[in-house]
Amino acid sequence: MRIALISDIHLSRARPYFHANWELLLEALAEDRPNHVLVGGDCALDGPHREDDLAFARAQLDRLPAPWHAVPGNHDVGNCLPDLRGETVVTQARREA
Repeated sequence: MRIALISDIHLSRARPYFHANWELLLEALAEDRPNHVLVGGDCALDGPHREDDLAFARAQLDRLPAPWHAVPGNHDVGNCLPDLRGETVVTQARREA
């Protein structure tokens, strides 16, 4: 059993700053296929404020060459209390999205 662990891919259709890295990762995983991919958060660049970032990240994750599971990060659903930096706080609705 081979498992690939990836994180902080920060995908966004509107702001594709990291998309070239994503494409390189897809190529590497296609060459040396894992049995499963675990994504350790921050799939989207700004999920709490841009719903399309979440949709785009999901579509991109579906391109992985193996089954995958993701744990949401603060760029996906927001930060936990107490967040003193003034960023978006996680809510049940964001977790469900």
